[in-house]
Amino acid sequence: MKQVQKIWAELSAKESSKEVTQESTELSEVKVELSVVNDIKALVKEMQSLAFDENTAVTAMARVVSDYRNVVKKADAMSRKADTVIKDAEAAARELGVNINEIEDLDKLKNLMGMIEKYDAKYQRIAKAI
Repeated sequence: MKQVQKIWAELSAKESSKEVTQESTELSEVKVELSVVNDIKALVKEMQSLAFDENTAVTAMARVVSDYRNVVKKADAMSRKADTVIKDAEAAARELGVNINEIEDLDKLKNLMGMIEKYDAKYQRIAKAI
């Protein structure tokens, strides 16, 4: 009888050891699965934040590009007006026999026209880059 009890005790110990090992393995698998789930949740949160930041940046860029486009439109209108004024000034100077270079601020106006005429090219480069 003692022999049976001894064998029974040994078998029970082996079964118990197998159960502990199996429980330990299952617990490790749960920890790994939980870790992956936490990684996914963290990435979702980071990507949502990134999407918000991207949307904010695109909105700001669109506003700036639109504002700059309005500047370019105004510059174009001013350039056309300045061109007309310069032609009128040249015609009046010829008619009156006055040296065109003596007209005050004419050189400044021509220099500003040259600068303003570059705005559209700048706008085109900016729009293309975006």
